[in-house]
Amino acid sequence: MEGRLQGILATLLRAKFSGDKAELLREANIELEVLRFQVRLAKDLGILAARSHGHAADVMHQVGSQIGGWAASRTGRQ
Repeated sequence: MEGRLQGILATLLRAKFSGDKAELLREANIELEVLRFQVRLAKDLGILAARSHGHAADVMHQVGSQIGGWAASRTGRQ
């Protein structure tokens, strides 16, 4: 999960400096969705406490909303 988080960060940084942000933002969104499933699985297996899962879910929702907003703002500029 840590590697996936670092990958999402790297993808978002590449998007920041890229001319073609749309594909990178899509990639980051997909990776975030996979991370959501991994975190949920960790909770279901008892590896992650329910409280920690709730916090992680909230943060992932916020990040997803920010990625979606960034992608939507790009649509009007292209």
